[in-house]
Amino acid sequence: MTASPPTDRVVSVVELLAARAPLHAAAIADTLELSRSTVGAILTTLDARSWVQRLPDLTYRLGPAFPHHVRPANQLAMPPNAQNALRALADRVGCGAALAAVTERSMTFVALAAPTRSTTPDHPTTAVDHNLIGTATDHDRTHTDPNRRAHRAATDHGRIPTAAEHGRPATASDHDFPLISTITGHGRIPTGIEVGTRLPLRAPAAAAVIAFSPPQRQRAWLDSADPTQRRELSTALTEIRSTGLAIWGIDPADLATLDVLAEVAGHLAHSPATGPLRRRVLGLLAGLSGYPHTLADLNSDRPLPLAYLAAPVFDHDDIPRWELQIGPLHPAVSPTTRNRYRAELLTTAGILSADPPD
Repeated sequence: MTASPPTDRVVSVVELLAARAPLHAAAIADTLELSRSTVGAILTTLDARSWVQRLPDLTYRLGPAFPHHVRPANQLAMPPNAQNALRALADRVGCGAALAAVTERSMTFVALAAPTRSTTPDHPTTAVDHNLIGTATDHDRTHTDPNRRAHRAATDHGRIPTAAEHGRPATASDHDFPLISTITGHGRIPTGIEVGTRLPLRAPAAAAVIAFSPPQRQRAWLDSADPTQRRELSTALTEIRSTGLAIWGIDPADLATLDVLAEVAGHLAHSPATGPLRRRVLGLLAGLSGYPHTLADLNSDRPLPLAYLAAPVFDHDDIPRWELQIGPLHPAVSPTTRNRYRAELLTTAGILSADPPD
């Protein structure tokens, strides 16, 4: 079937308004790299059908005739207490936290939180307070789904299996994998990532969810990667399934570059006319290479550079629907702090999984 460019443009306008409304027509045109006349014609037609609504300040949002069963991206279903959980998690670990809904084709950020006070990796805030983020009354229920059983087995007792237990030699990998621009840290979320931001689902994005998904979904995800990286990413999925979460490292030399690029992207976000340049900056952010830490790395006594950690969150049917992330972005994190990050992340993921949306 041949794609229809005019239809694609209309859908893109509606999707953008669903994620980021209200927006001026000029901002829509710049963001989608369409001519202003084209966007004006699309908005006029949608406004006539009440699919969009023009506001007094000349911005647009979805209108009353927009199908009620379609939720805007910033209203995607998420666990009821997710925002409170993310705030509490961010405060405890001292860095940004994010929750993203993962579908067959995309990854959409539905909640973000930054810590209310800055901490260093080896100077934690308070321990887990279940009164802040809800109770896990159903967290210990019996699950029949093999994916959930695998995740529970990997996360029991708050420890990471040794390389010998995992059944492979304890050797570290020198292969690099690209990081997507969802990294959080330094007490803030880069401006390029907002609630409603949607990214195409391509490896290695959402690896923590994919690791607990059916084999056919894992194969499709691996097929989206560079062919030279598929074997390494397949190994990464196996290790994520064993440990219960993904832990990504980053070259310490890239940390300063990443921080500067995130700051530049933040400044550019305030001007719709700089949309194309901001996308180029975000592309540079995405191009910084990172790597998944191996079991041998994680069980070592040496400090490790950490970019971000991610764990799956399951729905009522024990299907992984969301990825919960924290982003220390630190060049040297001690084993004690790595274990604390892991415990905090898995505890929050478990609580959110125990109370998914209806």
